[in-house]
Amino acid sequence: MTNKHALVADQRSGPTTWQWITGLVCLVLAGVLLVLIPDSEVTQRPFEVRTPIGETGVGRALEVRVSDVEIATELRSGAWSGESTWLVADTSAAARLSESGTTLAYAMLRMGGEADGSSQPIEYRASERVKQTLFQEPLTLGSALNGQVVFELPEGASGPATLLFGVNGDPRVDSVIAFDIDLDEVQRVPERVLTDVQWSEQ
Repeated sequence: MTNKHALVADQRSGPTTWQWITGLVCLVLAGVLLVLIPDSEVTQRPFEVRTPIGETGVGRALEVRVSDVEIATELRSGAWSGESTWLVADTSAAARLSESGTTLAYAMLRMGGEADGSSQPIEYRASERVKQTLFQEPLTLGSALNGQVVFELPEGASGPATLLFGVNGDPRVDSVIAFDIDLDEVQRVPERVLTDVQWSEQ
């Protein structure tokens, strides 16, 4: 005679076919959601306005033009001088919105990194060793401020890179002006003397 208690115990001893199917469906749905729902890093990434050297890039709150780029061994700014690997970007910038508090607060050089995410890029902030530059200078409407932005790079820096400019020190969910360059093709000079920051003539 069949033991009813034993039969009930056998039925409770493991998941049914439908439980297995339900579990697999939940796992598949979870994987799909992970792919479809972007993480915060992606959703907050700044919008890059890609602009060729020599042209003006227009963002939400500023417009920037990089007319030329050089790499110098020695940099001179007034009475100050220093030797390193200096990347000098001849730049002009102007505000597009309210003048209050609008400065060139974000200036970075991004190098390296793979599109598939296998390696992360390295970013170099504009140098603050040199005071005679556009970095963190206040901007105004209707008139561009001209000068240089300087980056101190490691010796032997090479390959593709991108200059990035914005009005916020934290550029997330904002626009930045991006200029692609190739460090191997940038003109190299033994010395560069910085010029004074000045307004464009009206």
